[in-house]
Amino acid sequence: MKRYLSLFCLCLLFAGCEKETPASEASSFEGASYRGTVSVIYNDETMDNPDILVDVTLVNGTITLDIHEIKFVPQMPVTVDVSVPGIAYEMKDGRLNFSGDGIVPLSGVVPVERYRVSDLSGYIQGEVCHFSLCFGSYPTEFNGVQIAPAV
Repeated sequence: MKRYLSLFCLCLLFAGCEKETPASEASSFEGASYRGTVSVIYNDETMDNPDILVDVTLVNGTITLDIHEIKFVPQMPVTVDVSVPGIAYEMKDGRLNFSGDGIVPLSGVVPVERYRVSDLSGYIQGEVCHFSLCFGSYPTEFNGVQIAPAV
């Protein structure tokens, strides 16, 4: 019996030594909507798309970026909605950091292999959202501010 009690105390000691992430920090982000500028480098020129809505949502333990009504280049005849699913993230010191590589974006529900996402990195801190990535060979960046919490 004494041996079991010693083992129990030892387990409590090790459990107490683990660094815990505050529950509020680990689960504080549920998603949000941001409005800002998407900048795309096309033919060595930066094309700014102001007033673009980006939704950031949690889906099955990953982040999805939904970029709404964007024309990546002036020659595009219509605006499109693009989703970048399955992005890994971590919460550290109140900042949500995310990254990914080799992700196939979606236009609606259609995969767009030609514009596979690479070098994605970004963060959300306070009401600010920033990310950069390449859609195919086109460097793209977003800088925005929160306009609404997750729905």
